[in-house]
Amino acid sequence: MKSRLGLCLCGLLLTGCISIGNPLLAEESVVAQIKVGQTTKGQVASLLGEPAQMRSSVSMGHIHEWWRYSYSSSLVNPLEYVLLSGLFVNGIGTPDTQRVLDVFYSPEGTVETISLVTTSYDLSGPYWPSKVISTTRTDMLPSGFGNPVRFEDKVGDRDQ
Repeated sequence: MKSRLGLCLCGLLLTGCISIGNPLLAEESVVAQIKVGQTTKGQVASLLGEPAQMRSSVSMGHIHEWWRYSYSSSLVNPLEYVLLSGLFVNGIGTPDTQRVLDVFYSPEGTVETISLVTTSYDLSGPYWPSKVISTTRTDMLPSGFGNPVRFEDKVGDRDQ
């Protein structure tokens, strides 16, 4: 009996958090500092560091840049995998939370559009329904207008 209790306690102690990408994206207050039409590339770089991806394109003689930042985190309990239940119900490699921030720059180097997609995965187990919720927030500066526009969309999916 004591050995089983010891095994359970060890399993609880082995529970850990794994994260990949830029941990600053987990903080909403950091992302909120990026303002469409005001924040420059240099300010974004000093706030978030180097992006995970950078792209540029030329349109009508002007260079437009796009930077992508991403962050994924997952709470892992190794005991579930020792008992093999985690292999079937938790989805190996599936993050609990994933955030992707895309920043599009004008030719002048200021933020033209930002898009933040936050996806939460709850792959609870065999007795509870799984749930995936994704929220997309896009702030953009329409050409010819002075005020930024915000779009938000939330989608939730629940297995039956």
